[in-house]
Amino acid sequence: MKEIFGVIIGVIIAVIGLMGLTGLISYVLAASIMSYLYVYKFLGVEEDMVETKDVLKEHFMNGFFPFLLTWIILHNLINY
Repeated sequence: MKEIFGVIIGVIIAVIGLMGLTGLISYVLAASIMSYLYVYKFLGVEEDMVETKDVLKEHFMNGFFPFLLTWIILHNLINY
């Protein structure tokens, strides 16, 4: 699920035209919000059972690499 989300966010950020640190921060914020909402709201896990930092960092890089790949390729195709 995080891989697919990374590709989707990569496409959105490339189409918007964000570059550099703003694009990376946008992904980090979007992935963190998505992870938090999925675990605590969709699955219904209580916040006392799992630490929030563990939820946010779990499998972060699995979505980050598809995001980077999609973002870089699409940004170059659109702008050059």
